[in-house]
Amino acid sequence: MNLYAPPIMSLSVRSLFAFALLIGGVWAASLMPDYSPKQKMLMADSFHTNRALSLHQVQQLDNDAWQKVKADSINFGFDTDIFWFRLDIASLNLDSSSNWMLELRYPLLDYVDVYILENSNIITQYATGNSLPVASRAVVVPEFVFPLGDVSKTDWIYIRVQS
Repeated sequence: MNLYAPPIMSLSVRSLFAFALLIGGVWAASLMPDYSPKQKMLMADSFHTNRALSLHQVQQLDNDAWQKVKADSINFGFDTDIFWFRLDIASLNLDSSSNWMLELRYPLLDYVDVYILENSNIITQYATGNSLPVASRAVVVPEFVFPLGDVSKTDWIYIRVQS
């Protein structure tokens, strides 16, 4: 396993994506293949609400409801709203021979749900967070790390965060 020191918190899909977000703290995300220190900046879409919405309801939102977020820094302040993010993985042309991992480098997020989709269908789902047992984590490390599986079959990743 490749250990690295991230700047504050980041959501990574190893080697491909980093953005920061403040929800009860600062976090960011990145996409990376195992054992690769490379990172490329990426845009994601965000949506926040104070209502509990299902993944299906969020998928049905008009594109106008989503806000583009820059890969370098997002700051929503301390907020109890539910934040949704979506990543267009299909457009990234990821090397499918690498084992890609999604990493959220802020371990104090209370609830984190990750949905990996193929043709709008969930192929993998994770439910974890600081308010749940450590055993709920896909990879038992301080940050949240999620194996993505075969990225050639993945078109979207949706992430739901609440603190």
